[in-house]
Amino acid sequence: MGSRFPSHQLSNGLYVSGRPEQPKERAPTMSSVAMPYTGGDIKRSGELGKMFDIPVDGSKSRKSGPITGAPSRTGSFGGAASHSGPIMPNAAARAAYTTSGAVSSGGTGSVSLKKSNSGPLNKHGEPVKKSSGPQSGGVTPSGRQNSGPIPPVLPTTGLITSGPISSGPLNSSGAPRKVSGPLESMGSMKNPGYAVIHNQAVTVLSQDDDFSFRKNFPKLILWSLILLFVMGFIAGGFILGAVHNAILLIVVVVLFGAVASFFIWNTCFGRRAIMAYIARYPDAELRNAKNGQFVKISGVVTCGNVPLESSFQRVPRCVYTSTSLYEYRGWDSKAANPTHRRFSWGLRSLERRAVDFYISDFQSGLRALVKTGYGARVTPYVDDSLVIDANPGAEELSPDFVKWLGERNLSSDDRIMRMKEGYIKEGSTVSVMGVVQRNDNVLMIVPPPEPITTGCQWAKCIFPASLEGIVLRCDDTSKNDVIPVHWILFPSKIIVQELNYHREMVRSSGKQKSTKLVIVCVVLLGFGLIGDYLWASSPHFASSSYISNRVPHKYPQSNVIIPKQEPHLADTKPQKIKVDGVHDRSLSATFADLPAPELKWEKMANAPVPRLDGAAIQIKDLLYVFAGYGTIDFVHSHVDIYNFTGNTWGGRFDMPKEMAHSHLGMVTDGRHIYVVTGQYGPQCRGPTARNFVLDTETREWQDLPPLPVPRYAPATQLWRGRLHVMGGSKENRHTPALEHWSLAVKDGKALEKEWRTEIPIPRGGPHRACVVVNDRLLIIGGQEGDFMAKPGSPIFKCSRRNEIVYDEVYMLDDEMKWKPLSPMPKSDSHIEFAWAIVNNSIVIAGGTTEKHPITKKMVLVGEVFQFNLDTLEQPNNWLKSLFADSQETSDLIYQSVDIDSTWSVIGKLPYRVKTTLVGFWNGWLYFTSGQRDRGPDDPAPKKVIADTWRTKLKLNS
Repeated sequence: MGSRFPSHQLSNGLYVSGRPEQPKERAPTMSSVAMPYTGGDIKRSGELGKMFDIPVDGSKSRKSGPITGAPSRTGSFGGAASHSGPIMPNAAARAAYTTSGAVSSGGTGSVSLKKSNSGPLNKHGEPVKKSSGPQSGGVTPSGRQNSGPIPPVLPTTGLITSGPISSGPLNSSGAPRKVSGPLESMGSMKNPGYAVIHNQAVTVLSQDDDFSFRKNFPKLILWSLILLFVMGFIAGGFILGAVHNAILLIVVVVLFGAVASFFIWNTCFGRRAIMAYIARYPDAELRNAKNGQFVKISGVVTCGNVPLESSFQRVPRCVYTSTSLYEYRGWDSKAANPTHRRFSWGLRSLERRAVDFYISDFQSGLRALVKTGYGARVTPYVDDSLVIDANPGAEELSPDFVKWLGERNLSSDDRIMRMKEGYIKEGSTVSVMGVVQRNDNVLMIVPPPEPITTGCQWAKCIFPASLEGIVLRCDDTSKNDVIPVHWILFPSKIIVQELNYHREMVRSSGKQKSTKLVIVCVVLLGFGLIGDYLWASSPHFASSSYISNRVPHKYPQSNVIIPKQEPHLADTKPQKIKVDGVHDRSLSATFADLPAPELKWEKMANAPVPRLDGAAIQIKDLLYVFAGYGTIDFVHSHVDIYNFTGNTWGGRFDMPKEMAHSHLGMVTDGRHIYVVTGQYGPQCRGPTARNFVLDTETREWQDLPPLPVPRYAPATQLWRGRLHVMGGSKENRHTPALEHWSLAVKDGKALEKEWRTEIPIPRGGPHRACVVVNDRLLIIGGQEGDFMAKPGSPIFKCSRRNEIVYDEVYMLDDEMKWKPLSPMPKSDSHIEFAWAIVNNSIVIAGGTTEKHPITKKMVLVGEVFQFNLDTLEQPNNWLKSLFADSQETSDLIYQSVDIDSTWSVIGKLPYRVKTTLVGFWNGWLYFTSGQRDRGPDDPAPKKVIADTWRTKLKLNS
């Protein structure tokens, strides 16, 4: 170095002026300055800063000795870092904390440490190589210089947090810019609301996201109907004018009226029907939801990174806001939009937005991220919390409303306006429908790839509708505890307006509902009058009346023959008649009923809830009733207990969350109840292989080894120390299963870890009775086939398939071989818990039999059957000894017993019913729950019941 100033080279290769310091005996005590937490402002450190020798006035810096052989950590967020810059010859020794830019000749820096900015660090935490500024004068930035503000280089995690970002971009003064939400690369945010609105994390929804029946109805079918009716009216009018026959025109008018009524009904009440569908849809449990499964989750809302604020009421921390302004257009009024028709309300302004948020599931307590932001497809069904009607021509507008219009450059001239605002704020209870997605332990609800259809709701005359994207439903009234009312009038008129505000709101909503109903009734009445007038004025009406009055008595009364009825059908409706010797008989709906004596039934206390396909076990004078359907879309997950002695229901407790809800296999040892497999969830969802055991004295649940494969409604019994599970339906719910497994159990515990395979049953299928008597295992009745889940249905909607109900009875003997016994009086199914053992007899109540051969409807059973076990053993005493060596003859022995001596019909139930839950106590036969018939003349199933009945039972031996 050809300079008169001494200089030396540091360990990092940089030449600096001055003589190298001599090594000291004592090593340097520290290589950097310990920085106490000051909230970002070093001047606030006070005496604590002096203890660490930190200058609080920015005039001095603590000097440290030279450090050799060790890299210095020079990068840190918050200003405690060194910065490259020019070094003056007369500058003091390098401080541990220096500032960017020139250092004055006086050796004091004028830049506060809180404004200092750290440079980029490499992966080892060391500063990357950078170019320092010139040795004199001002700073000349170079292409490689890294001094100054540092752009945020943060890992993308996808996590949304609430509050400001402390390590984001810096403003012009060097302090962190406080912005809530994603970072923007340019400009300063003077208006936070503007930034939130135009943030890419905010989804802006349009009017197209609202429900529209015309949008859901297929355009091809709509135009086809219009074309058909036009052709029908032309053809009907031509025939009426040409031949004076109005039949075709009347038919077209009636059909047109019916179709138009359906369209009007769906237009007016379609949205309400969809909201009812969402309310009925069962809530899923996030803990058990699979990846890609369509679910409905209900829970409490928590804001994400970008909370919203409602436009008019300024309600903070919302995840969804909607503010819409409508205008009424009269004859000479201006249109609110290009498609606004006269004498109707038109949309003038709409501000509807949604962002990502969190929902805490009520069922499992898990928290999921709902992806409704970043342009996601969202279908909201959120009730309006505020409705304001304004008529500037009749009254003065409130200042708040005028200000709101002015901010959006909307005129407030003589227009009749209506503003509606709704929102979902933090803490509200909402229901979300979407697809579960698990990504790196992050649980999310995302929009489904395809629209979900609601299906036809024929009971409400509602056509199918499509739900696109994530469905939001909020009817939480907690957000309306305090409704800020912005009055239309000035304070002098507030008192009158306040008294009439809610009254007018209720009255206007009632008027709208009644007006729609009146319009529908008037339209239907008009079509009826027109059709009646055309029919009465047509020549066909007169000619048909004339012919009917002058018909010759060609067929005398004796030629009209009523078919002969069986004695047990004498009280049913007459059959079809045959005329002129032609036999045209059809079966009565009650053809399957068998003659039986009447029993006196006594009504008892109703069950707490109605049940279908539930399960029941009797232990002493208590009947434990489990699970079952409440409706096709709702299942029970608890246990109710009925006390025979006190005629009371009580002692309700919950089942395990993993336990099936219907089609269970169940048996007891007198204290413990073993619960096997079954269907998990409503509709026709899949089965579970999980098994449990309940200790009825402690009410504690324990696990049992799972079945090799899950089954629906298998036959289940305890026999010779083993738990036997047989038959049922396979996983598709329709295919009958023949498998037979057993597991050694004792005192509510499994003695084996795996199920043992046993001899298969002769005929598979679900819904059969399984009984152990006299050390014999019997299976009675049942069916092959059952309802199946509709292919591709996201809710596993049930679809009926062909079912074969049978009357066969089999017994497993000492040789572990199945023997056929005398069949039942008629085919019977759905009787797995409809039996009781009374005086060495098996009593079975209700069930289902073969479907009607003409209507194909299911037919319920209303009889009570008795299987006499005493007569079963009578022929065996001497026949078996004669044919002991012939297996074929031995099988025939069990079938040789006369059905009249083994089976008998001992009475009738109050009505036909299936899946009854039967118990017997102190001479009384009880049954509860199930699904009953439509009436005495219609055995088809209808209502799920909670009734409880009993009758005094006396059996003939």
